[in-house]
Amino acid sequence: FGEQPTILFLLGTIALKSQAPEDALPYLRQAVDLQPDELEFRKVLGTALQYQDQPNEALLHYKFVLDAAPDTL
Repeated sequence: FGEQPTILFLLGTIALKSQAPEDALPYLRQAVDLQPDELEFRKVLGTALQYQDQPNEALLHYKFVLDAAPDTL
């Protein structure tokens, strides 16, 4: 899906909602890499990271979101 961050995000979201956060992470990471200022991408990546027991990295993404838009979480 190359340079299609929205498609990557949607694939990651589907994987996450299908109880497969380990499958979601590569899609969500790539979506955030391609569109780092997209706050929804970062929020969902943070959720996937929490499910994968990676709270420190999840916090980095949540902090980015809160710094950019304090009312979004």
